[in-house]
Amino acid sequence: MRRRLLWFSAPVVLIALLIAAKLLSLPLFGAQAADAWERQDAGGVGGAADRLGVVNVVEPYKAHVAAGDADVLRSDWESARREFTRALELVGGGVNDCPVRVNLVLSIERRGDELTGQGRAADARALYEQAQRVVGDAPQDCFTDQQQAPDSGQQLRQAQERLREKQTTPSSPPPTATPSPGPGTPTASPSPSPTPGPGTDPRQQELEQRQREASQDRAPGGPRDDPQNGDAPPPGAKQW
Repeated sequence: MRRRLLWFSAPVVLIALLIAAKLLSLPLFGAQAADAWERQDAGGVGGAADRLGVVNVVEPYKAHVAAGDADVLRSDWESARREFTRALELVGGGVNDCPVRVNLVLSIERRGDELTGQGRAADARALYEQAQRVVGDAPQDCFTDQQQAPDSGQQLRQAQERLREKQTTPSSPPPTATPSPGPGTPTASPSPSPTPGPGTDPRQQELEQRQREASQDRAPGGPRDDPQNGDAPPPGAKQW
């Protein structure tokens, strides 16, 4: 009888051990993602995102945030938009909604800027309208709870102002501004001018500094900037 009980309980014990191992591995994979982000290594961030997503039933949205950040480093705004959309669906509200929402809004904006640069004004306008709706659906805490959601409300308001202006004249994005991006924001579309290398743009340096600070505040656990549409800061709120 005792052997039979042990036999039937073995799968339960095994599952419990696997869950414990997964939980213990999350900070490790988060640290790998943060380190790869510091090095502007899109492949490293993407690999860490894949590992974060394996049987992650606790906070599955974090894998999509990291995957979106890898896309940001590749300037693949459409893929980043899909990843951040999925992350927002999985985050389930609360204070973590705010930085994920910032990433999504700004990746949509950057994709719209990209389409504007390709002469696809109607498609760009549709994306700007979509980003406006995402801002409008933001929880009130994103704007009022500065302790739990620092900078998120300001970033969303700034994005909303830019989006309104771009919807008015989508074929001529506003001139470059000098924002102070937080660790959760995209920059804009392609341009014939060369993209500054990592570490040369002051906004990129500030983003990296904010990421280092965020990594200390969370469990361990950006991009190149474009000179044509630099008014939209880059996404990458570290939540993994």
